[in-house]
Amino acid sequence: MIHDFHHVSDNISFQSVKKGLRCPSCQLISDFNCHQRLFLCLSCRTIISIDQLFVQAAKEYLLIYPDRKMTKSAMYQWCNKKIPPAKIALLLKQHFKNEGRTKGTYYLELNIP
Repeated sequence: MIHDFHHVSDNISFQSVKKGLRCPSCQLISDFNCHQRLFLCLSCRTIISIDQLFVQAAKEYLLIYPDRKMTKSAMYQWCNKKIPPAKIALLLKQHFKNEGRTKGTYYLELNIP
């Protein structure tokens, strides 16, 4: 799974483990403009869907912190508060398998049919 994000010859720097949304095109953690379900990377001007951006951020979170539970509040902090908590809850329900039903709900892995 590490191979998906970094080439074997790449050195992992502090920038690569910083929290935030990473553009899939330029691989930078940058600012994004949001319009409904689309994000515009201000560095490389690439348009990305919120689903693609969020799933990538969640995979990075699980890769870096395999022992932590992925919760709504953890993902809100990990995305630097760029995605509203209600939208994060919806995206987690859509793309990940959940454990629990109420306050202690956390999410495990991708929900692949």
